[in-house]
Amino acid sequence: MLKKLIRIIPLILIVLLSLIVGIADISIGSIVSGDMEALFIFGSSRIPRTISVFLAGSGLALSGMVMQTITQNRFAAPDTIGTVESAKLGMVLAMIVLPNMTQMWEMLFTFAFATIGTVFFLFLTSRFPMKKQLLIPLLGLMFGNIVGGFSNFLAFRYDLNQNIAAWLQGNFSLIIQGQYELIYFALILVIGLYFFADYLTVVRMGEDAAQSLGISFKWVVGSASLLVSVTVAVILIT
Repeated sequence: MLKKLIRIIPLILIVLLSLIVGIADISIGSIVSGDMEALFIFGSSRIPRTISVFLAGSGLALSGMVMQTITQNRFAAPDTIGTVESAKLGMVLAMIVLPNMTQMWEMLFTFAFATIGTVFFLFLTSRFPMKKQLLIPLLGLMFGNIVGGFSNFLAFRYDLNQNIAAWLQGNFSLIIQGQYELIYFALILVIGLYFFADYLTVVRMGEDAAQSLGISFKWVVGSASLLVSVTVAVILIT
């Protein structure tokens, strides 16, 4: 219990500190006293920024844990198995095909390609009886570089390099109210993991063990892949 408190208390202090740090000079006293300008900046910028950072960090961390579980590899993560690069390809195609689409449609494009890329990579790994820990991330990096190379070609061809580079920098200082709400979809992963925790534990033991316990290995892996794809898509878009 004490170890958990030692970890949680600094996190709470950092979150509170982030709410008063920024270009605009806002103090706790101005917020408590009801300064309208301070309250406006606090509610429209500081709180959305802090929530976005918190959900993005926790979402990516949980996504990595899920991918390590379903691939039975401690080096697997969305950025080492091609999920992020596949999502990037979806974003590039969304900018090319429908340049004026809404943020929701951009997320659906990104989510679709992230899912396709993740499922395709898992299919590839299932075809090879790889036992060494480093082989899966190496194959994932090769797959991601191929997909990323195609994305870069399209971005260069349609003069979107600057757009993609700016988008992938992840500048949370630009987050304001009305531009971050999609990231709440990352909570789907957290809720999904709550119900899937026991299943993922069994899946980690392998397909034969899962089937012997009456659990559909492919169904759990597919559901987990969808959760990770949604998380990566909304974080990338936001």
